[in-house]
Amino acid sequence: MSRNLWIALILAAATLVLGTVSFLLQKRAMPVIAEPPDYAQLSAWTFRPAETTAPVWETGWDIDVFLAAPSSARAPATPAKAERLDSAAKADAVSLSNDLSGFGKVYAPVYRADDSASDVRRAFEHYLENDNRGRAFVIALHEPLSIETFAAISGDPLVRDRFGGFMIMVARDRSLGEPDVAIGAGAGSLSAICPDATIISPCIRAVIVKPKRGALSIDSGKSGLIALRDTWLATLESSADQLAAPIGDAEFIAPSEIRSPGDTDDARGNAPD
Repeated sequence: MSRNLWIALILAAATLVLGTVSFLLQKRAMPVIAEPPDYAQLSAWTFRPAETTAPVWETGWDIDVFLAAPSSARAPATPAKAERLDSAAKADAVSLSNDLSGFGKVYAPVYRADDSASDVRRAFEHYLENDNRGRAFVIALHEPLSIETFAAISGDPLVRDRFGGFMIMVARDRSLGEPDVAIGAGAGSLSAICPDATIISPCIRAVIVKPKRGALSIDSGKSGLIALRDTWLATLESSADQLAAPIGDAEFIAPSEIRSPGDTDDARGNAPD
């Protein structure tokens, strides 16, 4: 084989290798469009309980927190950047879940930044159908979303009765003091779906957050949340209807004894034998 042919073959091989490397580098640098999350998959949640929570008809009232954390939003990103964002989102969700552990179990979905209302709505409806199991719950957000996002609350009286209100996560501006609880243009619309009495009063409340050791954390008020939890559980025990175990696809409230006016326990105790 001639010297010139050898040189031509080497140059062709080098060109092919360089072209392949260049293509792979460009592909790695290209933003990847986030796919709609499948909330039946664990990968669609930055945090959720490791084990299935007990239903209200087995253990009585308890509380969940549905958390749409700011770092759980997904935007087009390169694979390397997406991996870093995933790690940061999980760190934030774990930190906030630890802060809220004295209040309730946390469910934090992934959602697309450019379609947050649709994804959060799907995640919330999946949570209600598959994870809530009759438990009371609050919703924690970093920005107010439209009323349509949480239409499942206003559309079901039993869900509405066990809904405790919204926590809006905001950073405190030290120069302005505490932020207003009516945060953002959409906050007012959310209050329309609140029941007459909620654990969070008013129905939309600011929760102060700040970065702490590389992750988002609640800055103040954690002890107050535990007090709110105890008060709410006592109220639910005394006045709210619990769901009974579902039969097929239907859910029923636990039946209570029906008595005529004046038929009290004291009256029964004093009745002659």
